[in-house]
Amino acid sequence: MIRVVLAGEGPNELGTWSREAPYREPSTPGVVEALLKRVRPDGWKVVDAVPWRSLRKLRVGKHGEAERRNIRGLVLRAWEAGAHIVAFVRDRDGNAQRGAGRGVGDRRSGSRAARDRWRRDREARIVDSVAAR
Repeated sequence: MIRVVLAGEGPNELGTWSREAPYREPSTPGVVEALLKRVRPDGWKVVDAVPWRSLRKLRVGKHGEAERRNIRGLVLRAWEAGAHIVAFVRDRDGNAQRGAGRGVGDRRSGSRAARDRWRRDREARIVDSVAAR
């Protein structure tokens, strides 16, 4: 069974996974889970999900911009949960760093760096997207 960790802005992206752990009802999926089900209907399960606002922020050392640190924090959480896949979406919300140009580069390089470290222990996949508006 493939283990998946999701991340998104809130209930639209994560469904009831956006709630705190004791109040989750995984029966109501969000957009990220629904899209994954269209790609592969079975053989995987969501083991954790996190809204971006609740993500542990990593700030130790010089690891680049906030977006890069957010992705590394997400991948660390997934690794700790024993996940094989991280799937996330990120709204731009008028923040140029999250959108085109440098922000996409930070997000991609953060994903690459996190994936490379994760692969030392297990095969890893990171699925990501940024909404234009």
